[in-house]
Amino acid sequence: MLARTHRFEAMIKGSDAQRVLADKAYTSEANHADLRGKHRGGILHKAGRGRPLCPSQKRFNKLIPKQRFGVEQCFGKILRLFGLP
Repeated sequence: MLARTHRFEAMIKGSDAQRVLADKAYTSEANHADLRGKHRGGILHKAGRGRPLCPSQKRFNKLIPKQRFGVEQCFGKILRLFGLP
């Protein structure tokens, strides 16, 4: 089992969102288990050594960043406006 990354469980706790979108850094069995039954998964798939992604995983990985783009722009703008690191 892979270690939890960036306290994923704490970030989604109490959320009533239908889908949680996350990049490849959050790919782990523990994080996928946290989403099951509560949220629709939106964690990007990560190919393993000697285990390439199948075509459906590649399609999924192309769709998610398009949705995250708008949110990431807002965070970037806030950081620039307030001079946060």
